[in-house]
Amino acid sequence: MSLCETCIFPGMCCRYFALQTEEGDWLNTTNYPTSRSIYEILRILKVPFKPLMIDKKGNWLFWCPNLKINGKCGDYEYRPKLCKDYKEATGKMCIYSEKCTQSTLSIKEKELAKTVNVNSP
Repeated sequence: MSLCETCIFPGMCCRYFALQTEEGDWLNTTNYPTSRSIYEILRILKVPFKPLMIDKKGNWLFWCPNLKINGKCGDYEYRPKLCKDYKEATGKMCIYSEKCTQSTLSIKEKELAKTVNVNSP
């Protein structure tokens, strides 16, 4: 059984996350200052992700519109390579990861992450 199947907050890793380029640069307001520029890079990356907000460090944060209410992927068979390559317990938002930053999120950010309407267009 995978850690994802026993997660107490399923889908958090897909509901609220930052992205890096292959060179290791974060997608932030320095490199991509406008929502138009961020949508263009998402199109190039061929991912369905949507911008959610900008964090305190200027990094764009995203959510996945394919995420279902139960925290599972609504397009699992055809999910992007990025998602297929994701290793459980490695991301900053995975509660099983040593890199987990959930405890450092502000209360406002935690509440926002919990209430994102995953069925929005």
